[in-house]
Parts: sequence; structure tokens; C-alpha cells
Amino acid sequence: MALRSEVPPRDLGPGESGKTTLLKQYRRRFTTGFTKTERMMWRSIIFSNIVSAFQLILTAMEDLGLELDDSPDWRFATEIAKDPEIQLDDPMPHSLKEAFTKLWAHRGVQLAVAEGHQYALHDNLSYYMDNLDRLFADTYLPSEQDIFRTRLRTTGISETIFEFANSVTRVFDMGGQRSERKKWIYAFENVDVVVFFASLPGFKNCLVEDRDANQMSEALMLWESISNSRYFSDAKLIVVLNKMDIFDQIGYVERPNFFSDLTGDKETQLEYFTQKFRSLAPKNKNIHVLHTSLVDESLANHAMDYVHSVATQ
Repeated sequence: MALRSEVPPRDLGPGESGKTTLLKQYRRRFTTGFTKTERMMWRSIIFSNIVSAFQLILTAMEDLGLELDDSPDWRFATEIAKDPEIQLDDPMPHSLKEAFTKLWAHRGVQLAVAEGHQYALHDNLSYYMDNLDRLFADTYLPSEQDIFRTRLRTTGISETIFEFANSVTRVFDMGGQRSERKKWIYAFENVDVVVFFASLPGFKNCLVEDRDANQMSEALMLWESISNSRYFSDAKLIVVLNKMDIFDQIGYVERPNFFSDLTGDKETQLEYFTQKFRSLAPKNKNIHVLHTSLVDESLANHAMDYVHSVATQ
């Protein structure tokens, strides 16, 4: 994310780090929110997220040597493989609710979910499965929390303009996957604030676009390049270490592949990654670091206030 004056930040960071989630929170806080038509659109995207996640899991099961055996669950897998979609006016089809429920209860599926870090399974699936009855109600329209958790890949560069604390703020959000980053150069001039996002649980997750690469390693590499770039020599730099809620739930990880020196409790690990980012930036720069979970409304409000405070110092 990047702010330009008028007070502007640029949202930067790899995919899956939460850049667009903060923009949705800006929308919630500073506009009239999401219209009924928009919520209907998000409903179809949520359905697509669930379908795509199960397709990914079923493919991963083959790679992991896990099987559905000869159980009736095969027919549910076949339904999902057909790549079902819903139109704007359509509720989620009840036939797929049964498929999702039956497959979610299968031991092989759960074993594959536990290995989701190996194949970039998005972290919203458990949330949606916990709310499946509500999502499949005929009158269902997504709540703000449902929308915050939705995965929709950002492509290109988007600009959002809103009023905050008696000033006009322009926020630029840029696609984070590798194929999108070559476009960033077009929004690098006259930047006052750069907000760089990284996913804390990414230390054990692969990239969507490259299963041999690690999300946190990618974020650190990208941060080193951005924080030392001549384009941002005069910009204020903020690092948002996001998804604290998921990070706190991760159990003991014995010698992660990409961070073999990571040890200690969660507080120690959090300080470890905080110092990793600080150490890569120029020594003469004051790096602001925020630990948060942007799907949480209160924490997102704090993050927005924090960014604005830094931008206007």
C-alpha cells in the first residue's frame, strides 16, 4: 500500500499478505459500506473460494498419497471437479453443501488440509466451513466479516480515495504475485508512505505461484529491495506483520525449512521476524512495525489510525 499527499500510502507485499483486506476495512469505515449488489457478487466469489479450495485439496491428496478409497464420497469429488459456479442472483446450491460437508468430514481430506502449507491452501476455508449453514441459506448475503476473509487476487493497480481526519487520502493497492510486480514501477513516484505487508504464518507456507518458495522468505527479499530503493528514499516505511490470529494458532514447528534458527515461544518468534525486517532496511531509516490481524474490525481500525499517524508526523 502507498499513500500520496493529500496523504497517500502504497500497499506493497507478496500475495496472501492482506493488502486488499485493509482496503476493504477502509471501505467499511469511511464509506457507506457494501451495497446489496456487491454482497451478491461477493457471495458468488465466496462459493468459488470454497470450490477452488476443495479442488486444490483433492489434487493434493493424490500428491500426498491420500485416497477417498471406495467410499461414496467419490461422487461428491466428481461434482466439485465439474467446476460449478453460481450467478449473481443465485443462492448457493444445496447439493454442493452436502458435498462440502461429507468431504470435510473425510479423514483423508483433513490430513491434506493439515498439509495445506505445502500447496498454498488459503486460510479462509475453515472459517467458511464453520459457517456453512449460514452461507447456504436461501436468503444469505455475505456479512462484512465474510467479505474480509474472501480471496480475490488483485491484478494491476487500484486507487481508492476517501476522507479521513479532515484530509483526502488516496490509497494504491497493487497485485502481489510475481507476475504483477513489474507493474509497480508505474506508481512509485511521489510516494510519502509505503505500507508493506507480510503474513506471519507465511514462515511455513509456500507461494501460490511457486510451491518451492516460501511466503515469508519472499516477503523479506521483496522488503529488502523496496526499503533500499531510491524511489522510497524519502518515504516513511511501515511494515504490517499480518494474520496474528492464525500465527497464534500454529503449534510447534520443528526446524522450519526456511528458518531453521527459529526457536522459542510466540513472543520470541514475533520478535525474530520483526528484527529480520528491521535488519534489512537502511540503518538511517526509522522503520515502523505493526503486528495485527486485519480481519478484526478493531485491530484494522487501529492499523488505519497508525498509518495515518505515521503519514502525518
